[in-house]
Amino acid sequence: MKETNENEWITLLKEDLQKVEEMHEIDVPQQVQLMSTLQEFKMERKKISQREFILFLLTALIILVSYATIALKMTTLFIWIQGFAIIVIPFIFLAEKKHRTKQKEVMKF
Repeated sequence: MKETNENEWITLLKEDLQKVEEMHEIDVPQQVQLMSTLQEFKMERKKISQREFILFLLTALIILVSYATIALKMTTLFIWIQGFAIIVIPFIFLAEKKHRTKQKEVMKF
């Protein structure tokens, strides 16, 4: 009796598992759909990269122009900025290094 009861449970379990698998079958997309989706993603990523690069160049140009203006017009302020940067940059580097080791990131230094 116990064996038949176990067999019933096993068959019921198998049937239920089969029903669950049938309910959650996933349609596999065709290769054409995957390639078009990938192509769209690449184009979108390329546009975003171009925008970021243009913004980077504009920001760098603004910083360079303002820095050149300060260097040529206000030399004492330029020297103070250089001294401040020489003192502060090692501390920033150490703080960033500590932050990255906390996050266990790969460093390329």
